[in-house]
Amino acid sequence: MKSMSMTQFRLARVAGAITLLACAALPLRAMAQTPSAPAAKAQPNSNVAQLEQKYLQLRNELGQIAAKAERSDPALIKQQEAFRKQLMAVMKKNGNDPQKMLDTFKSLIKQLQDKTLPPAKRQEIMTKLQQTQRALVAAERKAMQDPALQQARNKLEAAIMAAMRKINPATDKLLAEMHALERQIMQARASKSQPMK
Repeated sequence: MKSMSMTQFRLARVAGAITLLACAALPLRAMAQTPSAPAAKAQPNSNVAQLEQKYLQLRNELGQIAAKAERSDPALIKQQEAFRKQLMAVMKKNGNDPQKMLDTFKSLIKQLQDKTLPPAKRQEIMTKLQQTQRALVAAERKAMQDPALQQARNKLEAAIMAAMRKINPATDKLLAEMHALERQIMQARASKSQPMK
């Protein structure tokens, strides 16, 4: 079974703004721009912060490889767009309105970019953003239970990975490093959350 981070990464490249990674990355950027975030708060978790920084660097590097792969293969772009349309159609068939959800998500992200936003309003928007994100994730998960969509995703993932390997033969190594870092981050967070005896 693939880890969630691998699926998130691959689907982020596949489906664009509808995916788990896209939904998770944007709020993190917006929160990083929050002027009220105290810098001293990161010190107790400096090991976790360092791991997260490495993880983000790897994810960014893989994203750049994927973007180059897309630009170098017009057929891959068409395949991605076809998958995205198929995903949105299944989400709609399941009773969701993915375009409305995406528009809401984008609007909230835009609001968060206002540096003059009061902290209470920023928190309110973040709450709405997280609710929209959870709704998108749930709708996508439900849609991904469709066998035809699963088959299309698997074919597209294989095509994306092949194209990425052509651009950078170290793609599999980078993915393995990212997965290992994810496990380390989870373990570090778990050990910090356990009460001292």
